Amino acid sequence: MVKQAISGKGRRGAPPLPRQRGALRVVQLTLLGLAIFLGNLAYLAWSNYGGGDPNTGVEQVVALSVAALGSLAGCLWMGFSTVRGPQPPSFD
Repeated sequence: MVKQAISGKGRRGAPPLPRQRGALRVVQLTLLGLAIFLGNLAYLAWSNYGGGDPNTGVEQVVALSVAALGSLAGCLWMGFSTVRGPQPPSFD
């Protein structure tokens, strides 16, 4: 029982719990929010760089952009590889 709980597997191929799906969606939305936040910071840094602010460098803009794209990629990857249970019965 402990090994099943540690590995995250249910008994005999049981479908994932709705809580697990909900938790994955929360993490996915958090990564999306982080991507938007970092993208906004990169945009603001780029705007300040164009304005001649000496505290902003190209490295900062590139680093924020790469972090935002990485967070967005993680969000999209998590959406494609979510835990799926059996198909619900059809009403036909």
